[in-house]
Amino acid sequence: MASPNRFMLNLDKIGFVVAAFASLCLLDFDPLVTIVNSVRLGLLLNHTFLAVLLVAALLAGALGLGRSFMTHHSPWPVFLHLGGGILLVVFLLVNFQPMLGWVGLMVVSLAAFVDISRKRA
Repeated sequence: MASPNRFMLNLDKIGFVVAAFASLCLLDFDPLVTIVNSVRLGLLLNHTFLAVLLVAALLAGALGLGRSFMTHHSPWPVFLHLGGGILLVVFLLVNFQPMLGWVGLMVVSLAAFVDISRKRA
């Protein structure tokens, strides 16, 4: 079993994966919706559940990137994640605009990749 410290070190990655899953389900991404329905987990496609999951995952990702900032002193992944998270919440939950939701998902993805590249440098 993983230690709590190891879990906290990977919190940004876990938050990104769960946020991407929730965002794609909210955007009705057909391949993912088909897979979820085929394994009889259609209850996960409830938009209320996905909204809470998305917000929780974005907060977990921000917390993980905050810990990464304390170690690597690079603020860009945190700024990108917060900006992309705001885009996702506003354009998927408040005012549904799918194209801007995709942009928010790309910005959150970019934040994860920038953080990974900063850790390797």
